[in-house]
Amino acid sequence: MNKLSLTLTTALVCLCLGALLAPAASALDKQAREAVAAADWDRVVELVGPTLQPGADIPAKMLMMQACRASNRNNSAERQLDVEPNPTDRVGWLDLADSLRADYPESPAVLALWGDARYRARKDKEHSEHAVSESLASVSRAIELDKNFAFAYKIRGDIYLAEHRNDHALADYQKATELAPKVVEARYCLGIAYEKKEQYEQAIEEYTEALALSPGFAKALTFRGAVYRELDSINQAIEDCNAALEADPTYVMAHFVKAMAYYQADMKQMATNCFKEFIASAPPKLARMARNAQARIMMIEESM
Repeated sequence: MNKLSLTLTTALVCLCLGALLAPAASALDKQAREAVAAADWDRVVELVGPTLQPGADIPAKMLMMQACRASNRNNSAERQLDVEPNPTDRVGWLDLADSLRADYPESPAVLALWGDARYRARKDKEHSEHAVSESLASVSRAIELDKNFAFAYKIRGDIYLAEHRNDHALADYQKATELAPKVVEARYCLGIAYEKKEQYEQAIEEYTEALALSPGFAKALTFRGAVYRELDSINQAIEDCNAALEADPTYVMAHFVKAMAYYQADMKQMATNCFKEFIASAPPKLARMARNAQARIMMIEESM
C-alpha cells in the first residue's frame, strides 16, 4: 500500500509574506503583551486581530495563530496563517518571544511560546545549537509553574512529535485533552500522534471527537480520511475529503488524500483529476508533494 504521511510538524507556524519586520520589542502594544502574559487568548485575538493587514508584523501573525488555536478558532481564517516560515520569520518570532520573556520571565504562557519560537528558529544556523533542549526546557518550566496549563502540554507535544518522540508526544497530548477536553487543536494533535504510532482506530476516534467540537474542521476531516485510506475504507476516505473541501475549498491537502484514495482503488482517471487539482493549487511548502503527485500522474499515464 502506498502510505500517505500526514504528520503535524511544528515548523508550520510562521507566515511567509515577505514583509519587513518591525522591531520585535514594538511588535505588540502593552495591552496585548499583558494579555499574552496572562494567557488571555480571547483578549489577544481581540487586540492583535485588527493589526493583521497586508504587511503587518509577521511575528504578530504567528502569535495570532497560536491564540486562535488556544481559543478554539480552528477555521479557514486561522489556517491561512499556517504556512512554511522563511528564515526571517523564524528569527523574528524568536525576537518577539525574547522581548516578552524579558518582561514576563515567569509567565507560563510566555515561556511556552518562547519554547515554540526557539524550536522553530533551529533551522537558522545561528540558532540551531541546543534548540531542542532549550525549547523543551522552557515549555517544561511553563508546566512546572502551571500544571493545569493544557496548551503548554500541546506545544511540548508538538516539539516531541516533530522530533519523532511519539510516545512523549502522545502523553502530552493526552494530558492536554484531559485538562481541556474541548480544546480542538489538542484533540486533533492527539489523533495525529495515534496515527504516527499506527494506532488507526484511536486516531479516527480523536479526529471524530475534534469534529464533534468543531464541525467542518477541514484538517481533521482530511486526516481522518487519510486514516480511512490506510484501513482500505476507500469510500469513507473520499467522503471525508469531499466534506473537507465543502467546508473549506482552499484546503488543498484534501485533493491529495482523495487522489491517493482513488489511486489505491485503481480508479485511474479520478486519481489523475484529483492530483491535477492538487498540483494547480499547492502552495510552495507542499512542493515535494506536488512533485509526488506529478510522478503518480506519469505512472498512471504509462499504465493506461
